[in-house]
Amino acid sequence: MAEIINIENVYREILALRKEVQTIKNHMVEIDVIMTPEEETQLEETLELHKKGKTKRFEDLKKEIAVFDIDKRERELKILNRFPKMSSERAYD
Repeated sequence: MAEIINIENVYREILALRKEVQTIKNHMVEIDVIMTPEEETQLEETLELHKKGKTKRFEDLKKEIAVFDIDKRERELKILNRFPKMSSERAYD
């Protein structure tokens, strides 16, 4: 026997589904808050280094990198300055 579709039954079913969806949403966990075993090991090692004072502040690290980049650019310019500058006309001779 075929079931007769009743608007009221459809409405109740929709409400029940909405309730289930809301329950699922409330119990979902964001994937970004779950650590892999490797990430957990990295975190523990990093925390241990921090306790021993072997880490650097991010601001200090940025300054060191900037100084390194400036030194690198200066070395590159010294190397380039060793070679005679060529005019554009001589470059194609």
